[in-house]
Amino acid sequence: MHASKLGYRVWALTIYLMSTSLKGVSSMKLHRDLGVTQKTAWYLAHRIREAWADRQPGQFTGPVEADETFIGGKERNKHAAKRLNAGRGAVGKAVVAGVKDRDTSAPTLVAMIADTAQIWADVFTDEHAAYRPLRSHGYGHQVIGFASAVV
Repeated sequence: MHASKLGYRVWALTIYLMSTSLKGVSSMKLHRDLGVTQKTAWYLAHRIREAWADRQPGQFTGPVEADETFIGGKERNKHAAKRLNAGRGAVGKAVVAGVKDRDTSAPTLVAMIADTAQIWADVFTDEHAAYRPLRSHGYGHQVIGFASAVV
């Protein structure tokens, strides 16, 4: 909008139309609805989408929740040719910890939390031993289990 020859009303209407549309708005629809050229409508939509883009998420100020899980089906439900026959539990499953990662060691999980949470933020996790170093790294670490669930 800065240094634009278009009025605030055109920008406001475009933002309204784009934010209330379920499937997005084409520049041709904006051109018809706003009474501007298609080139101008494309320019408006492009600038607004660029402003809405999430480039670099900031750090959470807390409270912050962190957890990891293993994603994958049961071996017995797989076709015999697809079974790994390598054990039980996490074998053959992907680990998901905020972002997909295959390592749930303390250095990996603490680094992931350090990238997304400010020091001294309250971090709520499960009982996994890899989260124990959080308190020594300056976070307010609290363990939530079945007996100590936060309401």
